[in-house]
Amino acid sequence: MKRINMIRKCAKLLTVAMVAMVMAGCADGEMKFGGQDFDIMAPQPSIIFSADPSEIKAGQSTTLYWTVVNADTVEITAISSGASVDFHIKTDELSGSAGTPALSATTDFVLTATKKMVETEETESPPAEGEMSASSYVPINRKFKDEAAPEAPAADPTVTSVSQTVTVTVIPADGISATIAADHEEVMPGDSTIIRWEVTPADGVVVDVSADSQEPIAGTDQCDGDMQSILMAGEVGNYPAKGCAVVTPEGRTVYTVDAHMADDPATNDSDEVVVSVSGAKLEVVSFTVNKATNAVVTSYQDPVLLEWLVTPEGALVTIQADQPIENCDLPVDSPATARMQELSCMIMTDTTFTLTAKLGDKEAQAIATVSKVVTGAADVMITSDGWAFTGEEVKVRIEPKGSADMITRIAISDAAQETGQIEVPGFGGQSVIERTVKVPAAGVRVAWECPDCEIASRDTIAVQAVSTTPKVFRDGTQMM
Repeated sequence: MKRINMIRKCAKLLTVAMVAMVMAGCADGEMKFGGQDFDIMAPQPSIIFSADPSEIKAGQSTTLYWTVVNADTVEITAISSGASVDFHIKTDELSGSAGTPALSATTDFVLTATKKMVETEETESPPAEGEMSASSYVPINRKFKDEAAPEAPAADPTVTSVSQTVTVTVIPADGISATIAADHEEVMPGDSTIIRWEVTPADGVVVDVSADSQEPIAGTDQCDGDMQSILMAGEVGNYPAKGCAVVTPEGRTVYTVDAHMADDPATNDSDEVVVSVSGAKLEVVSFTVNKATNAVVTSYQDPVLLEWLVTPEGALVTIQADQPIENCDLPVDSPATARMQELSCMIMTDTTFTLTAKLGDKEAQAIATVSKVVTGAADVMITSDGWAFTGEEVKVRIEPKGSADMITRIAISDAAQETGQIEVPGFGGQSVIERTVKVPAAGVRVAWECPDCEIASRDTIAVQAVSTTPKVFRDGTQMM
């Protein structure tokens, strides 16, 4: 019995000693075994990868944007559900963008970020007296050292990679397809570029090419040469299905190709390309709420839509509101793009949005407001004779009461008018309206309309008409 207790005590002491050795090996952040160091792995690459737009028509292209951290190289490949796409990028630029070729089918773009790990030389120090080295250790479940099971080949521990996929959906063109592109989507002031368009099918179509700046577009179908040869080719009468033109934008310009079948205008398609001018004037081209700079809503239950366009691209755009906003990320701090940008927000009261654009030491600003229609009770006070003979002229005096300044129309019966009434477009800032009218047989009636009021309209008799047979005096006595 004493011998058994002695064995148990020795086993406990051996366990405590082994735990202490392991803790000592990890004390400096590295695991050491038999003199070898095992370094902790560095963070893997992280990726932000997108396509704008992510849905296009057949024959159009898109732009890929990426930002990668903890990587050395970026590689992007394309996998199409239809015809193969000639697209491949391998670069050490960890943030950038690239346009794709025209796509005919839905395509997956795969970005792979690769990081080469720092290689460290591993050495094995001689084991201490009474300690086995890692290389001489044989697990107890093996009968012989030479009978070790073969190990699977390990991945290269010095390289790590992460991939992310973006899908660009291509919608097949229905009957007709129109595309347009520019050789350079950004030019210096005074410089020119070439825009090229193509419409399919090429037969039986009507094509038009235009610029939102009203710049004339001299189209030609001789597009194989350089800019000078295209200019010398001369303008053709009608825009060809496949053509080009040399353009010289003075500022940010949207060039559009519109096409439809000659025998079926309802079968149509269009496309556009934006050409920007470097160093162009900083400008807030548009800033609206619900398509207006001073929007009016009937309630705060529905979100409002902010839309803005600032030139040139890359200018820093900041949008702030003077009231608390819900369900949207304000203030906005983002670079301007070539296309209209938008943001949906919930407001709780009348709100003023302020957009500030900055480019270097330049600054531009625009304001858009949204307010709720104030509904209220509108009425008028009418002063006139209580009654009058049919055909007699009387004076009618109308004064506003309450929210009567919101009245948009007043109609006064008048037998002398061809229409039978006098039309007045509300008070228009007047404190009183006076009119002399000829009393109709039905009497003088005053009607008004107030679309934004609780009571939208009212019609009242201002002067009652009295028949001239038998004739009576105003005091009510009968005429002889």
